[in-house]
Amino acid sequence: MGWLGLDDTDGLSGGCTTHTFHKLISLLAKDTNAAGEDWKWRVSSNPRLVRLWPFAERRTRGNAAVACEIILFGEEDAMIDEGRVNESETALLKRLDELWKGVVLADAERYGGASESHHDQRQQSEASPGMLWLKQDIDNKKYTMVVRGEVKLTDIMEYIDDNINATGGKVWKNNGGHGCIGALAAISWSGAVDHTWEAIAYRLEKNIGTPRFINNQKVIQLTTKFPDTFVNRDPTIDRSLISPRTPCPVLFGIRAETRDAADSAARWLLKDRNSENASSMRVWQTNQATNDHLFHRYKGALVEKPQIIKGGHAIIELKNDLKAIAFSQSGDINSVIQMLISGDEVEFCGIIPKGENIVHLERFVFKAPSPKRRLRPLCDCGSRFTSKGKGQQLKCPNCKEKIFDHWVESPLSAELAPLLGVWVEPPASARRHLAAPLSRLHPDSPSRRASFIHNITD
Repeated sequence: MGWLGLDDTDGLSGGCTTHTFHKLISLLAKDTNAAGEDWKWRVSSNPRLVRLWPFAERRTRGNAAVACEIILFGEEDAMIDEGRVNESETALLKRLDELWKGVVLADAERYGGASESHHDQRQQSEASPGMLWLKQDIDNKKYTMVVRGEVKLTDIMEYIDDNINATGGKVWKNNGGHGCIGALAAISWSGAVDHTWEAIAYRLEKNIGTPRFINNQKVIQLTTKFPDTFVNRDPTIDRSLISPRTPCPVLFGIRAETRDAADSAARWLLKDRNSENASSMRVWQTNQATNDHLFHRYKGALVEKPQIIKGGHAIIELKNDLKAIAFSQSGDINSVIQMLISGDEVEFCGIIPKGENIVHLERFVFKAPSPKRRLRPLCDCGSRFTSKGKGQQLKCPNCKEKIFDHWVESPLSAELAPLLGVWVEPPASARRHLAAPLSRLHPDSPSRRASFIHNITD
């Protein structure tokens, strides 16, 4: 048995690596079915869709890579028949050579041209497809590297070459083959710690590039009818989140906690006569909504009140010069931060893009009020006591009543008080594919993945 991985076949003008891979493994499966009892390989029914580092320099849109396990003829026997396995692998590699040219390179040539990004000033690169056939289990650390930071092709090719030399395999590359990075990451990811599922329906060829039509009333019903699905809509703006807004071949994608929920929800939606017809559908095991890209939780006190910059973005600074930004699109995070003052204690998660020194916030909690929010107590007459100096009693400036020196907590505003100790997150439409909704993985609840807290106190 072995793993086939692929990445970097599309561009902003169109295409989708999941669609390219879907076509490729569909043809592989068709080959198997046509062979009857003389099958030469079997394609796994649970291919992987892995989202990678959100700030990767060569990313297009969702920065996804894909992989699939393939079982060779002779490997399912009680005693593995090496001769049959070798014969099957030879046939498989020959077929992959054909599919690399006829499917992968064809899609890359059609859709993979460089164009200007609509998300930022970053210049897009031409598609640089890379495909791997590897026969050995890959260390999960390779996936961790690629989901949590920038990785160059030179950083992983030596490892790939060594792996192939040791156990066999093959590499296909075009225009540099930078897709080998994502292909290796997808193969390396096991999903054992945490995973979700996504059922992706693909458009008919004639409809690609035209406006999509999905019955919004059906989308509204999805979460109720299939409670294990999530992030179907953003209720804050009354918008469906299952369909992309790009000229790619994806009709919709439904994310879920279980394979059955994703599959059932997609099939139910596809039956709707008032929605666009699909060409095909496939369920993927994914790392979406797992927070695998987050590896720090920061905790500390604000050194000054938040800075509000053009566009309504809010910047906070903790000790050790750690800064974090809440973009205006981050909803409740931005709103909470704008109500804070120096000394307020906070905790948050986020990532720092390469070349920057500021955390882009993805979840946030106001932990404790600043000592500066304390006040002297009120006198029975209604005036507030004042201090006459260190070691002196407090004195009412109105009735001259005296009491011992102490502070009382200042009541928080009606807007801020309910948010003390409550984790907040951006609205669904402003979250990354990798971001776990608080309803799924709460930072203060036991989860299937360890968390790290960095106390910023020095």
